[in-house]
Amino acid sequence: MATPTPASESPSREGTINVSRIPQNRGASGGDLRRYYADFPWNDYCFYIIDQFLCAEHITEVIVSGMEM
Repeated sequence: MATPTPASESPSREGTINVSRIPQNRGASGGDLRRYYADFPWNDYCFYIIDQFLCAEHITEVIVSGMEM
């Protein structure tokens, strides 16, 4: 029988996302959301920016706007 690893020796989970805690989109179907993201002009709105932090903010805005549909 394997002995459990003490918490102090377990691998760090810092920075991981618990997918079950991400709110599910209740408005549009998954296909609609997928189509929204696929049709979005990512290069024109997000990826032309040299500043990586500003680019990340734009990506976040797009993701949130899709979830609010």
